[in-house]
Amino acid sequence: MSIPAWITINKTNGTGNGNISINASPHTGRLSRNGIITITNQNGSKPNKTVNVIQNPKDEFASKVSVNPTTIPSTGGKVTFTIKSNAKSFELNIDETFPLTTSNVVAKIGSTNQTVSISTESTAIITLNNDPGALAEYTLVVEVSIPSYSLAYSRNIEFHINSDTGESVVEFDIIKQTGATSTLSVNPSSLTLVTAGTAQNIAVTSNDNWIVS
Repeated sequence: MSIPAWITINKTNGTGNGNISINASPHTGRLSRNGIITITNQNGSKPNKTVNVIQNPKDEFASKVSVNPTTIPSTGGKVTFTIKSNAKSFELNIDETFPLTTSNVVAKIGSTNQTVSISTESTAIITLNNDPGALAEYTLVVEVSIPSYSLAYSRNIEFHINSDTGESVVEFDIIKQTGATSTLSVNPSSLTLVTAGTAQNIAVTSNDNWIVS
């Protein structure tokens, strides 16, 4: 059995009594890892002894790498969140601006799609295939497609990404979606009041805040 790649030793042979120095590369996985070193005599019945090497894990973590873009047009667009972590799965939460679906949330590690399921309209569960964070940290990319927006004033969309244990929370900047072109129409555009002054209605159709003067 070969020595694991994460273990380094200062010598591979010796004679008589001696010491072997063992080192390990930094471990970013969420679970401990172990490897076996075997020392074998070269003569006679070639007796051997094994040493079990255990390396402690890194605490669960999740950190924001980037978010792009932070402003999208009223016509809609895609926002990409990049996270470095060793967690097993994540919960993506947004305010109730628009419903999340499996078609507008995509999660990837490298070029491999991860499993996305919808818990509520504002919560998506991202389950990572084969739990890569058990062995090492990874970079997760979450893409959210934001639909078009018809109102003339901008809106803010707030995202939160939490690990499944709740130990790691990734706070992202609020995404701003700009407003659409302001539109206004009235019906009728002209009216005549009777001498008694009976009220009549003007129907206002608008995608903006408006005032009467």
